[in-house]
Amino acid sequence: RAMPVEKIIGLAHQYGKPAEGFLNVRDALLSAYEKCGDDGVLLITGSMFLVAEARRVWDELAGEKLYEG
Repeated sequence: RAMPVEKIIGLAHQYGKPAEGFLNVRDALLSAYEKCGDDGVLLITGSMFLVAEARRVWDELAGEKLYEG
């Protein structure tokens, strides 16, 4: 079963790590891409369902905001 996002964020903060929660994959990807930039690495992990959705959203964004100059 999934752990509530608030609990995961709280645990990260307990160890001095930054953490954010998002309501959808699109917002999470846009935020992560903005933080890592063109030279960074973005690693997506989770269930196959989450990764498949992230891939679908990534492909959708490829011609939009992610690659605008």
